[in-house]
Amino acid sequence: LVQGFSEARADEGTVWVLDEAREHLVPVYNSGVHADLFVGKFRQPLKAGLICMVFANEQPFVENEVYKNSQQSKLLDRTLGVQTYALIAVPLYFLDGCRGVVSCVQLRQSPVSADGPQGFTPVALRSVQRAVTTVSRLIELRLINLTLGLSSD
Repeated sequence: LVQGFSEARADEGTVWVLDEAREHLVPVYNSGVHADLFVGKFRQPLKAGLICMVFANEQPFVENEVYKNSQQSKLLDRTLGVQTYALIAVPLYFLDGCRGVVSCVQLRQSPVSADGPQGFTPVALRSVQRAVTTVSRLIELRLINLTLGLSSD
């Protein structure tokens, strides 16, 4: 994932999974400097935001200047004191279902400076999609190994 985020020129990326109550997406991994502040702690309501839209419609999403989009949830940005400038979000599948979303962002620190990130390209989206597909297959392999007792854990 980190390689995919890097190839996309993202500042950081997050893996979001559905909680047990099926009401929120919860970050379980983040590659950025703010990870300790929200991984496993923050909860994004399924009825709000672009990440949850990607989960609901199972379609990848990329947008530059996403902070101008009224559908973008500002909850996490306010918590971290940043502004999401650009967003890529890709559904995360394993065991024949969409189980979450992988997102990556380009950030601007608040207060907003005049010179911002360059944004994402279609090539960036493909890099993240390739990384997410690889991680999905690794998760499935791990689960198969655990189910068949092939794991040393």
